[in-house]
Amino acid sequence: MNNKTRFRRYDPDQLFLLPPDMKEWLPEGDLAYFMMDVVRGLDLGAIYNDYNGTAGGQPPYDPEMMVSLLLYGYCVGIPSSRKLERATHDSVSFRVLSANQHPDHDTIASFRQRHLKALSKLFVSVADPVIDLDLSVADPDPEGRWDPEGQEGAQRMLQAAIEGEVVGHASNMGRREDHRTAWYVRVDRDRRHV
Repeated sequence: MNNKTRFRRYDPDQLFLLPPDMKEWLPEGDLAYFMMDVVRGLDLGAIYNDYNGTAGGQPPYDPEMMVSLLLYGYCVGIPSSRKLERATHDSVSFRVLSANQHPDHDTIASFRQRHLKALSKLFVSVADPVIDLDLSVADPDPEGRWDPEGQEGAQRMLQAAIEGEVVGHASNMGRREDHRTAWYVRVDRDRRHV
């Protein structure tokens, strides 16, 4: 790529003091690892090339990380940008996917909106092989077997993403969340002036 944009550092293999590797936080074969591998195999050139390296301000989050968060979120039934933001703090899987970075909901929603067409194409290219796989987003039962209902849920979420329903729903949800936040800010501001 001939892009001069500088992105925030994204290294999911970054070592920590305890535990020494974030990947030790998740069991081998976790869906998050699969999503990381899937996204690494995607051609994200259209998204990377959309950034202008000469613009000022903070460097953006790495598109590989953002696509991983969105795709994994769709698979586990979390399309909301606010819930994705929260998950990067609360969920081990999301923390591993984001390399312990925490993009806020506005950043996630803006990324999704800015790259909506490219994301739709990426999801279509990923969905058929993923839907055919025996994967699940539910926790295994005590014997280590995956819940087939979780697998069907993941497959339904990916199929909905392909058809644009989840992406459109998530964009609308983000607008509703922003509207609701603006309302709370107005109410709080009005209360202070009383």
